Amino acid sequence: MGASVEITSEPAGAEVIFGGRSRGRTPLRLWGLSLGNYPLSVRKEGYLPYEQPVRLDREDALYTVRVTLVPVAVMNSFISVTSEPPGAAVKLNGKPAGQTPLKLGPLEPGHYELTIEYPDFPTQTRTIDVKAATLHEIRVQFRTR
Repeated sequence: MGASVEITSEPAGAEVIFGGRSRGRTPLRLWGLSLGNYPLSVRKEGYLPYEQPVRLDREDALYTVRVTLVPVAVMNSFISVTSEPPGAAVKLNGKPAGQTPLKLGPLEPGHYELTIEYPDFPTQTRTIDVKAATLHEIRVQFRTR
């Protein structure tokens, strides 16, 4: 007889790859499966893929997998820039972005160059490797020695 797996997703209509093969779209029920471990991948355009192994260890059992997919848009990041004293001019990739204190974003993950300028002080440059869904905090000091 084998085990059965019911896979649902929010939102529905996501592609299900179970055991290395595309099996259809959610909601989906697979039955007559042999016991063992199976890789599960649930994918939908505009969402991060869900990847998780499923272990089937009881004959005639129904396993339920509910997946909430995370929209890619939620994965945007921000850069917070503060300076001592406040009021420094900030450029992001060479384009004026405002004055400190400043929150830049939402930004896609990737490499960014920040230039922070304050009158009568050397310009400070920072290269930031922006990670997904992260707030990166940059603090700079402009002081006389």
